[in-house]
Amino acid sequence: MIFTPFEPKVAFRHKLLINGITAFVCKATSMPSIDNGEIVIDYINTDFKVKGKSRWQDITVTLYDPVDPSAAKEVHDWIKTHHNSESGVDGFAFSEYKKDITIQALDPHGSPVEIWTIHGAFIGASNWGDMDWATDEAKTIELTIKYDYAVLS
Repeated sequence: MIFTPFEPKVAFRHKLLINGITAFVCKATSMPSIDNGEIVIDYINTDFKVKGKSRWQDITVTLYDPVDPSAAKEVHDWIKTHHNSESGVDGFAFSEYKKDITIQALDPHGSPVEIWTIHGAFIGASNWGDMDWATDEAKTIELTIKYDYAVLS
């Protein structure tokens, strides 16, 4: 068997593009995944299975939180389109808080070689991290992103 040389995609070459969030603050993101449910059909003394509903699973995004631009402020601004805690007003899904997100895997020259578009994304949960005098780590923000579906192009 002869080895065929290839250039692998590597996890550290990526961009996450979210309107309203500065792209260079994205430290990490999980990739889309789907769960195809099952329907069990009973028949006499056996059963068989067919596909049930397809459900796209949440993704997790980790952002660095620089002094300027403040990722915390950018995330909070997006959350205020979901629900404004000061006024108690919720936003409209498709005209206010849902966004399309793009995840790009990059080649060594920085060109996209794989592009995922996450449709109808919104923040399911956010955690602005911890402050701790005993650490020397960069502050990060963790987001759980819920979405309608994803497309690979």
